[in-house]
Amino acid sequence: MKFKRPLVLSFAVGLMAGSGAIFGLQAAGVPPTYVVVEVNDIADLQAFKNEYVKVGPAAVAEAKMADGRYLVRTGEVTAVDGDPPKFFVVIAFQNIDKAKAYQASMKDLTAIRLKLTKSRSFMVEGLPSR
Repeated sequence: MKFKRPLVLSFAVGLMAGSGAIFGLQAAGVPPTYVVVEVNDIADLQAFKNEYVKVGPAAVAEAKMADGRYLVRTGEVTAVDGDPPKFFVVIAFQNIDKAKAYQASMKDLTAIRLKLTKSRSFMVEGLPSR
């Protein structure tokens, strides 16, 4: 019975220390950044599919290299009010620096999008994790 008390006590202390460390890391966390691309009009749908959508796997690989994760990448958008975009993308990054690095690596794809569509892209800071 005597050997169990130190074991239980050390387990409890370790659990509290670990919980405190995790809470501290989350509280000091940097808010995520989201890259949003909204395509409202496509001048040449076939060229858009061939030149922009077709290179999607390369864009996904670029995002992963910057620790990004696609949350949305679709042409299936339901309007709540107003006209829905024709194509919509949301990519999550751990911070703004990683989002900017991703954007810098996607200059060629951005040029294709801007040539074939009326669209916009922007970055937005999310809420810090709790």
